[in-house]
Amino acid sequence: MKLRSSKQSKKEDQMSTRDVLSALLSVLKIIFKISPSTVMVKLIKSIVDAVLPLLVAFWQLRNH
Repeated sequence: MKLRSSKQSKKEDQMSTRDVLSALLSVLKIIFKISPSTVMVKLIKSIVDAVLPLLVAFWQLRNH
């Protein structure tokens, strides 16, 4: 019986980037089938959460 080092074991257990993205896409498709409105609300909220601090910073710089 051949023992593997922990470094080899971890490397073999990791998923490739392609596998992770494929799994993520599959999950998103399932979630969208179950509740498309929830997905859209979450997407819009994420965009607003990302853009709002930039707008506030821009507004502060513009008014000073």
